[in-house]
Amino acid sequence: MKTVTISCLFICILYSIAQAAVVDKNATIIVMNFGSLNNSKITGLNLVDTEKALYDHIVESLSDIGHFHITDLPEEQLHSANINTVGMISLNDTKRIGELLNVKYIICGQLLNITADETAVKILENGLTVHAVRAQVMIVMVDTSNGHIVMAAKGEGKSESSLVKAGTAGLGTLTIGTRTVTQDSVTQSLKKAARQAVINLVAGLNGKKK
Repeated sequence: MKTVTISCLFICILYSIAQAAVVDKNATIIVMNFGSLNNSKITGLNLVDTEKALYDHIVESLSDIGHFHITDLPEEQLHSANINTVGMISLNDTKRIGELLNVKYIICGQLLNITADETAVKILENGLTVHAVRAQVMIVMVDTSNGHIVMAAKGEGKSESSLVKAGTAGLGTLTIGTRTVTQDSVTQSLKKAARQAVINLVAGLNGKKK
């Protein structure tokens, strides 16, 4: 049911994108905090830290790949104005953010899923079997002047199993379903997913097939 919901959400977003979107690359962009879909099968995951890490990866990738001018997110100022700063931002809040902060676009989105991959490696030090991790991210660029979605993109990232061969010391482990993964694998999969989502977003803005 969750997979169907995610797919429908993304399809609806894609259909709402205006044709031949033109983006002012010199305009200021603000990146909102990324929300996440609740995944009760993950044990030991700090969602606050995970969402913060995702935000950082998105900002880094947008600066590196898209060469956008990104301004800091003034959370306290927006909260005092009763404006939501997490996840998918409403039309009304989007317009208010544009007016209040004088920004042309916002980037918002969600961590769609984190799953344990079938790929696994046994650590010889303690015999623990850990799995690679897959993360899926959705990002959306919205024009604050009218609330229209300019472009949306998904990205997926998978951690490398070789990352855990050296042992789990200092990495920390958590459980997804019945599979054990390392926190480092989660971090790596998020970073790759964020980067791929931004690559797909920029490709879409440039009129290239994603």
